[in-house]
Parts: sequence; structure tokens; C-alpha cells
Amino acid sequence: MTEYVFYIKGSVSINKIYSAPHWTTRSKLKAEWRLLFENMFDAYDKPTIDTYGITCYFNNRLDLDNNAMMVKFFNDALRSSGWIVDDNPKFFISLKMLVDKELEKNSAKFVLRVL
Repeated sequence: MTEYVFYIKGSVSINKIYSAPHWTTRSKLKAEWRLLFENMFDAYDKPTIDTYGITCYFNNRLDLDNNAMMVKFFNDALRSSGWIVDDNPKFFISLKMLVDKELEKNSAKFVLRVL
């Protein structure tokens, strides 16, 4: 099993997306986060991934489930960068989200496991 590890500063919550008064706010956030993740992917040669799982570790003030938007943005960036074909259940088969107080404050770690 191959693993790729990505660290990122900041957070974005589902609540922020839902409360955005205009669709352009949501679109801008999505584009910003996709670019952040895609830039991190550049550190690796693009792999061929058939099935995968993600484990996410968060240390921020958000409720754990409120971090799901970051997971969605991460998956969108995997797809747009060509790392995955799709994030449907045929390919994306596991997700774990955990709090990790050992991480730097307001940061996250994403571990992508190629299965």
C-alpha cells in the first residue's frame, strides 16, 4: 500500500459554505482550496490510483464533522489534477476523520492511501 501525506494550514467549515449569501462566495472558496491542494500534489509524481482511502487529522476549533468540506475540496482537487478518475464508491472506499491535538493549531493532515 502506498501512502501520500499532505499538511495544510487553515480550515473551512460546512457552516461557512451554507451561510454564504451568494454562490460566488462558495465558488471562490472551492477554487482557493483546490489550488492549495493541487500545489501540494506537485511535490509527487502523479500516481495511477484505482481505489483509495483517506484519513484526515484536524487540529482546529471546528466540530469534527464540520471539516467535511475540506475533505470534499481535497477529493475535488485529486480529480481535477488527474490523480483519481472519480470519487464515487467504486474508487473512494474509505474515509476516517480524527482530531489530532499534536498537529499545529489550525492545521490538518491528509493521508491518501492507494489500496
